[in-house]
Amino acid sequence: NRRYITRLEKCLKIRYKIYWGDIEELTYELLMATLQKMISKRFDEKGEHHQEMKRWDELKQRTFSQIKKKQASLFVIYDDGLPIEISLNYHLGEVLFSSISSYDMDYSKFGLGHVEIYKQLEWCLQNGYHTFEMGVGGMDYKARWSNYIYQFEHVVLHQDTTLTSRLFGNYEYHRIRLKEYLKSKKINELKDRLTSFYKFKGFANENSKQLDFTFELLSHAPNESSLVKQTYQCLLDKGFKKPFNDLLYKYSCPKSTVHIYEPLSLEGLVLNIEGQWIRVFSNPTK
Repeated sequence: NRRYITRLEKCLKIRYKIYWGDIEELTYELLMATLQKMISKRFDEKGEHHQEMKRWDELKQRTFSQIKKKQASLFVIYDDGLPIEISLNYHLGEVLFSSISSYDMDYSKFGLGHVEIYKQLEWCLQNGYHTFEMGVGGMDYKARWSNYIYQFEHVVLHQDTTLTSRLFGNYEYHRIRLKEYLKSKKINELKDRLTSFYKFKGFANENSKQLDFTFELLSHAPNESSLVKQTYQCLLDKGFKKPFNDLLYKYSCPKSTVHIYEPLSLEGLVLNIEGQWIRVFSNPTK
């Protein structure tokens, strides 16, 4: 996992920042809006729905004061000042609880989820935290990072002295058992799946053409008179950020060393990466 960090820091202008006890309200609003956008984009592409979106406004409203009181924090990975990965955590004594995190899909090659966990574990060791809690869920990456996995338990406490208390306790016990049984059969996901299906279907109908990218390794250097030197902004304007980042990862070279050109007679862009001439262009696909 260290190799992800090495390559990320070699290719991009990376900065890590944890907001814990001190954060400007404008910075907080921008980061939470970015995190929400990252989550929505990632789950829309999968045709799924993130559970926290239902209570996002409530969560955002209370978390600012929690960060100021050091009860919560935002860990952010920046690329040249742009947030590309954000994690919302809660602080419970000497436990750092990782609650919600997401990243910019244009940087998916760089394994930002692993970088985030590594850096937050590093922070825990430096600040006297003995536990990094990754939350409920049996995802593979959690198993890879965890050295202790335990079963989540519901405990129902009630007084045994009154009939009302016993009835309520038994009701709560059976309600939780039924809920967990339905979850084991994935019944709880049915509503979200149907909602996401129709939402995604409508989105696809409105945007039937999606961009796919092709890389073409040129056998020789193109005639410079057929190229127009361009900036990184041109690459962003054409929507080539993800393929560009994929190439940075593949060739493990700093972004600042890549030369960007626009060919006069061809679509797309031509990049000079480590002496290699590569043409990148988009293919509209159904």
